[in-house]
Amino acid sequence: MGAEADRSARGVQVAFVAVLLLLGAGCGGSGSDKAGGSNDPKVVLTLAEIDADATTIWIPDFVAAVERLSGGSLEIDVKYGWGASYGVEDVEASTIADVKQGKVDLAEIRAAAWDSVGVTSFAALLAPFLVDSVALEQRVVESPLAQRMLAGVDDFGLVGLALLPGPLRYPLGITRPLTRPSGYDGAVIGLRPSRLHAAALRALGAQPTVFVPGSIGELDGMEIDLVTTRWMRYHEQAHSLTGNVVLWPRPITFVMNRRAFEALSPRQQAALRQAGAEAAPHLLARIHDDEQALLCSPRGVRLATASDADAAALRASMRSVYAELEQDDLTRELLAEIRRLRGSDHRAGPAPPRCEDTPERRVATDPRLLGRWQARFTEQELIGAGVPVAVAVKMAGAWVMEYRRGGRWASHHLLRGAVFSGTYVTEGDVEKRTTESCRPRQWCTPGTVDEYTWSIYQDTLTFTPIPGRPYQPANVIKGWHRPR
Repeated sequence: MGAEADRSARGVQVAFVAVLLLLGAGCGGSGSDKAGGSNDPKVVLTLAEIDADATTIWIPDFVAAVERLSGGSLEIDVKYGWGASYGVEDVEASTIADVKQGKVDLAEIRAAAWDSVGVTSFAALLAPFLVDSVALEQRVVESPLAQRMLAGVDDFGLVGLALLPGPLRYPLGITRPLTRPSGYDGAVIGLRPSRLHAAALRALGAQPTVFVPGSIGELDGMEIDLVTTRWMRYHEQAHSLTGNVVLWPRPITFVMNRRAFEALSPRQQAALRQAGAEAAPHLLARIHDDEQALLCSPRGVRLATASDADAAALRASMRSVYAELEQDDLTRELLAEIRRLRGSDHRAGPAPPRCEDTPERRVATDPRLLGRWQARFTEQELIGAGVPVAVAVKMAGAWVMEYRRGGRWASHHLLRGAVFSGTYVTEGDVEKRTTESCRPRQWCTPGTVDEYTWSIYQDTLTFTPIPGRPYQPANVIKGWHRPR
């Protein structure tokens, strides 16, 4: 027992030293990169994020890319829940105004929200039934078309930094299936603010309405993606999701106050402009993982299929919408370019989403862990676990941990900017987690391995230390919950 206790103590000591290294470095970062560092002055930029928690999928990789590409000279302070006092119909328009006025430096804005303030340059990408695969969406946002679309924000005193792909939006039927035109007649369909998408739903015979997220009791259906469906659990209250009908994609823009942008060095400006391309592959993997977690779940979404004739009739109902879109010269040109990028794909309907799980993956990583988990630690809880007071002050707050397919994990502090990533494997109720990297780099020791037993009960993930094996004390203080 004495030898086992000694090994356990050494394991906890190693893990605790890692925590001290992480927190002792502070929030400022290392000021260096793989090229050997940056001589630019350190600048902290604020970024408005409308969502109040960690369910956003675009923020983490974009922020990490900015800080890495700038050599640590740029730090992004994400303001989650920005505009909480604004109404749901004007929160994005008001946030755009806040960036223009310099109340915040940057913002993440849905591309579909720009037409609410008169910017129509993204309309071609968002046109109904046109971009119906993530692969096509990726081709568009990686093409020169993206810069032409982003230029539409120039008149607002803003700089369009990035146009990033997002998940596809499908019809989710709540009181009825939305597989044929008759299903839309008089149906109250919920949507996020967008003049274009509201017009498209009206052309289908529906009554579009902007709704408060989570409040769907009075809706007959909604336009939604699989990622949001999973996190908000809309599928638990719905009839079915029409998997072979893609309404439009949900791309995201990052924009910045022009005065704040011009005050930066050329290297910092380049880092902000390049961060989108750097983040895109990680983002697409994150979208795929979230979708698979829903599709492969025993309590996953029920999929419905529209017949070829019904799908064709739905597309035909958009003639008036396209006639209006093509009145704008830029939109008409961009629509033609997107159709060219799409090629002959338009003749076949989109492939319905499906679970891609395999027995081999289930052996290596338990699918129940997949997705995001969140925990909030108080100073008192950390101190009670043995964390020194000075360290507990820095460590307190909300942490998000994400398990991805292929045995990848990542975690970050919502306010402090700490980001960790690595690999994991599970054997029954034992998880072995390896830390491969962190930001800043001196905050961790690559190759560190922690081990726990784990269990899930009512969407609460609990870790328990294994005697004699190293672990991170914060992980075992309390349960981790699915973000609501």
